[in-house]
Amino acid sequence: MTKFFRVITLIAVVGMLATGCSSDRNEGVMNGNNLANFMLPAGATLESASLYIWVNQPSNEQVTVHRVTTAWDEATVTWNSFGGAYMAANAGSFACDDFGWKSADITPLVTAWLTGTHANYGLLLDQPEVYFRTATYASREAASNKPYVEVCYWLGGVLICESVPDLGDAYIRELYGDYNYGGLDWLGTGWGAPEYLEKQCLLLFDIQISPMKASIGDFVWNDLNADGVQNAGEPGIPGVTVFLTDCYGQILGSTTTDANGYYIFTNLTPGDYRVEFVAPSGMVFTLQNVGDDMTDSDADLTTGITNCTTLDAGENDMTWDAGLFTPTQETGECEGKVTQLTLRYDGSVVDANIVVLGRKNVVIFDGIVQPGGQFTIVGWDRKGTLGTETYYYVNGVYNTNIHTSCSQPIGPGLTKGDFTVLEGYSRNGGLLPPI
Repeated sequence: MTKFFRVITLIAVVGMLATGCSSDRNEGVMNGNNLANFMLPAGATLESASLYIWVNQPSNEQVTVHRVTTAWDEATVTWNSFGGAYMAANAGSFACDDFGWKSADITPLVTAWLTGTHANYGLLLDQPEVYFRTATYASREAASNKPYVEVCYWLGGVLICESVPDLGDAYIRELYGDYNYGGLDWLGTGWGAPEYLEKQCLLLFDIQISPMKASIGDFVWNDLNADGVQNAGEPGIPGVTVFLTDCYGQILGSTTTDANGYYIFTNLTPGDYRVEFVAPSGMVFTLQNVGDDMTDSDADLTTGITNCTTLDAGENDMTWDAGLFTPTQETGECEGKVTQLTLRYDGSVVDANIVVLGRKNVVIFDGIVQPGGQFTIVGWDRKGTLGTETYYYVNGVYNTNIHTSCSQPIGPGLTKGDFTVLEGYSRNGGLLPPI
């Protein structure tokens, strides 16, 4: 079955999407999802990033956005101390042709900040056309309508938008090159007459390199044919409880599978983890680790616990699955010796000649089996059992033996040598339970 990424537990506040320029928009976003800093969550994909700024006085000119290339401080920066430390190439623009909210698409710039391609020293607004009228904007010191950046990203099929407030801003002016205007409640861009000297403004937002967190999860399904593999038509199971633990069994978190059987644990510190599945009433776990990690079951047949795994920084490991089925025949304890076993060959020899012998070298099975292939052996003595012991040879070389007298644990999940028991029956107990 094809695997899909699904988010079961998503803890986030969804910001309001851009709908136009009005005072209501700023209050709604800033009061809803207002983050002092922003990091893209692990497994998320950036959709867009937009600068929003409130125009107090339009200039009817185009305003361009530029990447700042050096650190500056709101309380001390001046035209002369800043020294034109910004990239000439546009990182965005907007038409400053009306009062109210204006926005500029700065997705490439924010992408560069999140990935560490460029250090985040903020951005600069400039009016390239020499025109005497100055545009003014609300700064972060204003009573309302403060600048912010809206960042939208996809996580598990959900679009989430978060607003990041302006943490520092300043208006710098060429005419008064040593004056600091960082404490004003307004910002400005444009040119002054008659000197033809420029005004610019600086903005800083705490958008940081994405954390190298990790995630783990995937799928719980109804293994209708109990073969341990996700097959077409086998549905997911909703509402299954799943625990995340460390490798010593300490519970770190829990969730339940969604309507399609998917689950995930996100924002994890890199390290060692296990997943523990809780079987719903009346269901049992299917065979463990029978093949491809993407499509087999990883839960222990008895405990529902996976092997310990190490998550690296930034890793999104969606391979941890659990297959469950409802037994069609009641299982019982092994009694009166084993009458039948179905086994899987776990070795690597292609076209392996498998020979199984019983007591007095009676040949129980002799055939060619491929790696991962299955075969069945049946009882041969007068009571229809396999006797006390069965012996396994691969291409004439002894590999292992399996005790079949019921005096030792035997059932699905038992692995000896290059062979794993998939199913079995005993004379008086019927279908063997998993061990």
